[in-house]
Amino acid sequence: MVEKFLAVSLIGIGTFSIANPVWALSITFSSSIPLTAADVSSNFTLPRFDPSLGTLTSVDLTFSSAASGNARFENRSSRAATVLVNLSADSIVSFGSLASVFGSDLTIIPSQSYTYSVARYDGITDFSGASGRTVNGLSASTVASLNNLTTNLADITGVTDFNLPFTGFQNSSVTGSGNFDSQITTNISGDISITYNYDAAPTPVPFDFEPSLGLSVLGGLFLGRKLIQKR
Repeated sequence: MVEKFLAVSLIGIGTFSIANPVWALSITFSSSIPLTAADVSSNFTLPRFDPSLGTLTSVDLTFSSAASGNARFENRSSRAATVLVNLSADSIVSFGSLASVFGSDLTIIPSQSYTYSVARYDGITDFSGASGRTVNGLSASTVASLNNLTTNLADITGVTDFNLPFTGFQNSSVTGSGNFDSQITTNISGDISITYNYDAAPTPVPFDFEPSLGLSVLGGLFLGRKLIQKR
C-alpha cells in the first residue's frame, strides 16, 4: 500500500501584519478671485502637498480667467457705420520662486468681439435709438493647463500655503469709422486649481494567528493523515 501524507511547514505562530497595496490617488485644491474692475492685482492662495498622505508623483495646474463688461456708443457721422466692440483682458499668474515647478509666468487672454450696425447720427447723443447703442452683459473666458509636472516637487511639499500673484489688465476697445462717442467698462476674474497626484502611504493591517488555532490546524492535519493511511 502506498502511504499518502500532507506536509505542512508552519513558519511561526503569533501576531504579524501585512501591508495594503499602494494606491495612486489625487487631491485637488482651488482658489478664486471674483470679478473686479480692471486693473486687478491680487493673490491666489493654495496649500502645499501634505507629505503624510504619501509620496507626491506629479502635479496638474489649471488657470482660467473671465472678463465681463458693458459698452455704449453713438455714431455722430452723417452716414451709417459699423462698430466693433472688443472685450479683452490680459490675465497673468506669476510663479516666482515656484518657477522651478511650474516654469515661466502664464498669460491667458479672455477675448470676445461683437459687431453692430448703426444708422447715421439722429441728432441726439443718448447712446440709443437708430444711431447709438448700449450693450450690457458682454463676456469672454479662456483656460490653460499645465499637466504632469514632475520636477522639483519638494518645493510644493509641506504643511504651509503658498501664494501665486494674479494680475489682470483690460484691453477692451470700441472702434468704428467716422465720428462717434464710446465708453466701455471691463471686469476681470481668475480661478486656479492644483491637483496633487500621489501614491498613498501603505497602512499595516493586523492579522492575528492564535496558538490555539495553530494547534487545531496541526491536529486536523494529523487526523487527515491517519485517515489516508487506513484507506
